[in-house]
Amino acid sequence: MKSLAILGTILLVLALLLGCSSQAPSTTPTTPTPETIVWTKPSAPVTLTVDAATNKATYNSGGTQVSGYFYRPQGAGPFPAMLVLHGKGGLNEATKQYASWLATQGYVAFAPDYLTPIGIAPGAWAGADYGKHTDRIREDLGQGLEALKSLSYVCCC
Repeated sequence: MKSLAILGTILLVLALLLGCSSQAPSTTPTTPTPETIVWTKPSAPVTLTVDAATNKATYNSGGTQVSGYFYRPQGAGPFPAMLVLHGKGGLNEATKQYASWLATQGYVAFAPDYLTPIGIAPGAWAGADYGKHTDRIREDLGQGLEALKSLSYVCCC
């Protein structure tokens, strides 16, 4: 569970990096270490399909549809974006409310349900699942970040 929390923190930081920044990205190449998550560009573009009337959105990751709650601030943008991660209880009302609140603070917020597509029911996450599903969850969340970046009103630097 501690490892999942660490993964969640890393992904939240990555989501924050999707936001606008006046600082140019570093051009210094880095060598990945075992602690480094190396993201790769998807071979096909990933897009987020948004239904504003229901605050739902979906994207495809590895042939699997991932869905979740989606909120955006009022106005044309561009806005920074955040991928909101849920706990082992799955995508619940508290996660939905947090994503909604982020939109009132000026963020595009998407909270994907990344457990249901791998067959884990809310609250059924166990320690053994971490080793078994980490790569798949990491892939799905990475695709979720790419999906957010596909939106014209999300600023990406």
